[in-house]
Amino acid sequence: MLVARGAKYLLLLSRSAGKKTSDEDFIQELKQTGCHALMRPCDISSKDALKAATSTLREHSMPPVRGAIQGATVQEDCVFERMTYQNWRAAVCLKVNGTMNLAEEFEELDFFIMLSSLAGISGNPSQANYAAGCAFQD
Repeated sequence: MLVARGAKYLLLLSRSAGKKTSDEDFIQELKQTGCHALMRPCDISSKDALKAATSTLREHSMPPVRGAIQGATVQEDCVFERMTYQNWRAAVCLKVNGTMNLAEEFEELDFFIMLSSLAGISGNPSQANYAAGCAFQD
């Protein structure tokens, strides 16, 4: 949709970026439309990982980032009484730290969209960690 509306440069960050053969096909498909896209593996909950991924922008002569869509999520479903600290952090840190890191890294944005869920308001069974991350983004 971004490309259909005129986006010419995209930086696609994902923990699993570039691991599937279809990833390169997608980049080539974007290139055919005139869009220059970089796909980088990155855990945005880590400031260092995000800085390393964004440093590639300069190397590829990309313009400054003008918009961000934060859609990262991890679902570690478990009833709260049995939820480990690692289960909690896996879901919450990606939404909370990831969102904060993106906001700090890209200070001058035209738009910043955070994809959340009604789980932050209504909750879901066995998803207290995910709901907490969504509530932060809301």
